[in-house]
Amino acid sequence: MGDIILKTKQLTKKYGKNFAVNNVDLELKQGDIYGLVGKNGAGKTTILRMISGLSIPTSGELELFNETSKAGLNNSRARIGCIIETPSFFKYLSAKKNLEYYRLQRGVVEKECVDEALKMVGLEDVGKKKIKNFSMGMKQRLGLALAIMINPDLLVLDEPTNGIDPTGIVELRELLLKLNREKNTTIIISSHILSELSQLANTYGFINNGEFIEQISAKNLEEKCKRHLLIKVDDTSKATVIIENKLECMEYEVVNKNEIRLYQHIDTPEIVSEVLINNGIKLFSMNNSGVNLEEYFVDLMGGNNHD
Repeated sequence: MGDIILKTKQLTKKYGKNFAVNNVDLELKQGDIYGLVGKNGAGKTTILRMISGLSIPTSGELELFNETSKAGLNNSRARIGCIIETPSFFKYLSAKKNLEYYRLQRGVVEKECVDEALKMVGLEDVGKKKIKNFSMGMKQRLGLALAIMINPDLLVLDEPTNGIDPTGIVELRELLLKLNREKNTTIIISSHILSELSQLANTYGFINNGEFIEQISAKNLEEKCKRHLLIKVDDTSKATVIIENKLECMEYEVVNKNEIRLYQHIDTPEIVSEVLINNGIKLFSMNNSGVNLEEYFVDLMGGNNHD
């Protein structure tokens, strides 16, 4: 991946005495698709609003495209396309006329960018249909068209799949991947549909009650979530020798003095237990383990009983 294009240090936003965001350190590299994960009210939208300039931080530092000054940040935000909450449009105008208005307002010279953006989000055939007659999903698509119309270097997307049907969600995913791969567009996206996010993001930031819990690459997360046999024994040193020599397995990890993660024989644990026991290992337990993104998130937040 490329250089760091977005960095925050102890970024904080307070409303009265309450912290919406508290001391968040975040890094986003050029070419990343960064998944911002958290429950409703965790602070995701507030972070994205501060990045895009819609909200002013109470304290902390924000660096965007190597700019930190107020003027520098304002100039850098011209390189951002964003959907924060529901985009505002003129409800008695068509999709094309709405985008034409914003094209002129932003000083974009290339007229063809409007038709190109509408085509990319699947709204090229809506004709003169007024925005007031659009479904929520169509409005979300138009919001994305507005965001990508300027060919941004950074896309900031807050729950962009809201109101979009399953087919539309797949199309949105494919569009974002296309922008990322073909135009090297960097994306930071929040979503409550974690199964979709897992097919997009290469980096995750987990936030709870306004505070960052963890920032992790998709590769490292995959390793943590990888399916395995969690084996509890009396002697891991002796057990690993047997695993290597008798089972001919090298894909394992010693967790502590009593636990081993075995990444082979996942579907044949009976073979593993038989070999270990027959070679003098006291086997206390063996469980098929490994989680998906949703389960990892729940565990990170403290389990199902965490409010």
